[in-house]
Amino acid sequence: MVSAVAHPHTAGPIRGGIDMLMPSPYDDAWTALNDGVFNEYPAQLETTPAGGGSGFQNKNHSATIPIGPGTRRDQALVTQNLKRVSILMQNNSTATSPDQAPTMYFNFGAQAQVGIGIGLAPGVGLVLDQHVQCDSLYVTFGPSINTGNSVVVQGAVLETSTED
Repeated sequence: MVSAVAHPHTAGPIRGGIDMLMPSPYDDAWTALNDGVFNEYPAQLETTPAGGGSGFQNKNHSATIPIGPGTRRDQALVTQNLKRVSILMQNNSTATSPDQAPTMYFNFGAQAQVGIGIGLAPGVGLVLDQHVQCDSLYVTFGPSINTGNSVVVQGAVLETSTED
């Protein structure tokens, strides 16, 4: 018995095969777009931001603060900011074996200490974008091994704030 495609827009010869549960893969009735049968795509999304229009302005601003070997441990990288919406902390330090780059320790509201706070190993970053602390952020460096002078201490903090 040959199965026929039950689609009102089907024209041409009967498609499908013997004892098939579905039409053949090439059947245009099953792959046609916007015909209300199969693979129907949702309506086109609005491209203008909510409340936007041609005068839309992004109210978020960001600042990048580099971290290097001379970064002071007793001075905040970023100060208290009640309008902070996200913050990225990253340890980009590198070293060649047998040397070891330091782990960076971050702390909100008080000077960071080795082993206390958020510890980021070399090559690791962290993004906080929900319930972000508004306190000042400090950093300190854990121990490192630099017998071959290959350690490069570097990192960054990226703070994003809003005007609203």
